[in-house]
Amino acid sequence: MAYYTYSCKECEEIFENVVQSVYDDRFETHNQIPEHEETECKGEVKRHMGAIMRMDLRGKGFHCNDYPKRNWTSSGKPRNTAQ
Repeated sequence: MAYYTYSCKECEEIFENVVQSVYDDRFETHNQIPEHEETECKGEVKRHMGAIMRMDLRGKGFHCNDYPKRNWTSSGKPRNTAQ
């Protein structure tokens, strides 16, 4: 899932951290944005990507899940933790 920022061209409202699959179509109007379906504004929205865009990589197969941190020394060898 990706987090996007949208802005309405008509009322200039900004929607940050809108969760949307990268495979989903973009939202086209203000009232398509989740939690804003009841709004009276039906202005066109623009999706922004950049510094605010963020993705959560979850599940098996990702580096942070499959390779847990270990105690390593600066020489690249595992630190002896036995006392």
